[in-house]
Amino acid sequence: MSNLTNISKLSNNELTMSSRDLLDVINEVRKAEGENPVRVNQFHDRVADELSDFNYKTFVVENLNNTQSTYFELNQDMCMLVAMRESKRVRRVVLDQLKNKFNQNQLQVPQTLPEALRLAAQAIEENIQLNEKILLDAPKVSFVDNFVDVGTTKSLRETAKILKMSERAMIDSLEEDRILFRQSGNLLPYANHINNGYFEVKTGERNGHAYTQTRVSTKGMAYIAKRYASELMVV
Repeated sequence: MSNLTNISKLSNNELTMSSRDLLDVINEVRKAEGENPVRVNQFHDRVADELSDFNYKTFVVENLNNTQSTYFELNQDMCMLVAMRESKRVRRVVLDQLKNKFNQNQLQVPQTLPEALRLAAQAIEENIQLNEKILLDAPKVSFVDNFVDVGTTKSLRETAKILKMSERAMIDSLEEDRILFRQSGNLLPYANHINNGYFEVKTGERNGHAYTQTRVSTKGMAYIAKRYASELMVV
């Protein structure tokens, strides 16, 4: 994911959230409530439809895989309207979280030394929590180097199994981020990811029929693990 802050402040002091960060909030709640996550492209179609009568800004973000994605910059009211499309049990939690996020990020100017120290301590605590999350994700990525032989390749199904990911969710994410594409019924990697050494494409013949299969290298497996550790890996 790109490094987007959850809440940002415009020059007129209006607080905003990116549509991708809003999707992260919604999908976390959907997951907790046993609902399937919403894919990015589906969510952005929903945002555009809901806010067709609004004036909003869009911005382009460079992804880790050298592709670009367009996101919406949404104020609190816009976020609330989009969230209202969720089921009753999901939207109640999401709306509460959005209110808290926006309220907590209102401009706070400490008036006393104790207040300034409290705000500083809060910032340190948030930073510690972020570092703890990074440390939790690290073992999920590093185990690839320890348990997968260098020089071997794996099928997409084997890769998902090794990384403890849903095969369907992994493939959907790889397609969505323009790492893989479909051609004549086959899943194939874009040329730049073959050149990076992440994938190999094997062709051959089996039972008189030609076949094409995308294989994931050790380097590619480490890339997928790092890229999707937080959102797809199951502990």
